[in-house]
Amino acid sequence: MEKRNKQLAIAAAVIGGLYFFPSIISTARRAVITHNPAYIEKPSPVRPIPMAMPTNVPAVNAETPADPKYSALLGKYMGGAILKTRECKGNLELGASPSKPDEFTGYITLVCYAPFSHKEVSPLVNPVLAIGTESTPASAILSGKVVNGVIQLHSDKTIQTLADGCPITGISVQPFGDKQLAVDWQEGTCQGGQLIFQRS
Repeated sequence: MEKRNKQLAIAAAVIGGLYFFPSIISTARRAVITHNPAYIEKPSPVRPIPMAMPTNVPAVNAETPADPKYSALLGKYMGGAILKTRECKGNLELGASPSKPDEFTGYITLVCYAPFSHKEVSPLVNPVLAIGTESTPASAILSGKVVNGVIQLHSDKTIQTLADGCPITGISVQPFGDKQLAVDWQEGTCQGGQLIFQRS
């Protein structure tokens, strides 16, 4: 009888151990984590899915016109000539638009005066000063693009007018020989003119 009681006691102990063992393990694990924060398991980082990058995308240079034929014309020029009724001199800077790759910018200054004027000048007036008074410089800031093989620029802003009272309203530019440009300028209702500019 005593032997049977021992066997029952051992069986009860085993069943109780199996029942309470998971709880004991969990309690012990929490105790370890509480005393050792470094033991906390961190979730594995989620790696982003690599994105396929586009290839063979041409780079766009906004400082150079698309056609190398015209990009070779960019730069600073100066020129002068005696026209029918006046002598004109000027400076031109031709550049590329910073925001539109196929367009151009231009900065031009012209000075025209009439060395062979038929006006009568008083003997009391210095003829050099009289010519200087009539030779008012005119400048313009321009922009535009190629039209039928010619760079056509219109004035965005004008500074002063020429001696005839008209501002520069636009210019057309095309290559002329080596390192030269043939430039036609327009003055609205006035006569305008033509000059050959050389690279400076």
